[in-house]
Amino acid sequence: MSLSGHTPMPSLRIVDPQRVRRQRLLLLAGWLLTVLAAYVVGRYVMIPQAGTLAADLAQSQAALEVNRRRLADIEQRLAVVERSEQIARLANENVQGALAAKDDEIAQLRRDLAVYDRLIGPGAQRQPLDLHELVLRPSEDGSVAFSALVTQSSDPRGTTTGRLTLAVEGQRDGRTERLDWPSLVPPGSAEGLAFDFRYFQRLEGRITLPGDFQPHTVRIRLAPRGGTAVERTLAWSRAAQQGTS
Repeated sequence: MSLSGHTPMPSLRIVDPQRVRRQRLLLLAGWLLTVLAAYVVGRYVMIPQAGTLAADLAQSQAALEVNRRRLADIEQRLAVVERSEQIARLANENVQGALAAKDDEIAQLRRDLAVYDRLIGPGAQRQPLDLHELVLRPSEDGSVAFSALVTQSSDPRGTTTGRLTLAVEGQRDGRTERLDWPSLVPPGSAEGLAFDFRYFQRLEGRITLPGDFQPHTVRIRLAPRGGTAVERTLAWSRAAQQGTS
């Protein structure tokens, strides 16, 4: 009988218990050495550096807090300085405005004194009702403040009463147009400004012009009670220049 195949024979492996025990001991010793090395590095290398880093961090935080306090103090002082400068600037502007107003008031009083001297001073002649001065002060909003000085010395024993009105002539849309007093003032002021004086009186008021209106002439009408009206015509530019001087 012949064989068709070959069946391998099982092999035997001999394990030495002492060798296995030595390998395990070597592995355990290696692990213990690794742990010991890690402990030594952490204990004598990393921990001192960590303490130094912690001290540096604490010192930096303390310095940062000090700088924050200094910055807050500087910002507070800067705010006080800026507020003081603002107050000083506003005060200076108010003083300059008050001084300018006083200068205008003094100049006006000097003009009034000159008029008064002309009317009743030595050698003065009697003068009928008349317009002595008209000053216009245009504003950016289209309104125009005006100041009119009216005089008379023909009747020094009594007073002169009446009404003052203005009319303005100019150009609008390429055409000549006249704006009478009622169209220049609010409805309640349509009768004009009342005057009542013995020698002279300064009348002040405000008119409003349309935005597209270009004035070139102003007409003043003085209507005394029981007397003949007086009319005067002035160039707008002349009266406006007097108002800005």
